[in-house]
Amino acid sequence: MLRYLADIFQAFDEFSYTRLLLKKDISAALRVDDYAFIAAEIDRMELGGIKIALVDGFADHIDVNEAGTAKAREQGLNIRFFSTFPKAVDWLLRG
Repeated sequence: MLRYLADIFQAFDEFSYTRLLLKKDISAALRVDDYAFIAAEIDRMELGGIKIALVDGFADHIDVNEAGTAKAREQGLNIRFFSTFPKAVDWLLRG
């Protein structure tokens, strides 16, 4: 996952993208610390202003996703968790 995100963030840096929609389809939950790592990596790459929507439809991941995104927001990352794709897109485009 970390290598995948590093490639994405490199493209963000190269092309000055500002919005990212991640749809997580794997059944393994992220850890709360993964969100802090992502926030730190974005900060390290000086990619401020990125808006990230994470879609994870696994009901048993809700608590960790909400805690993780809250932790990342405390570090200044504009990230939100969504359980559905349409809500995530709406937030990215209008929120």
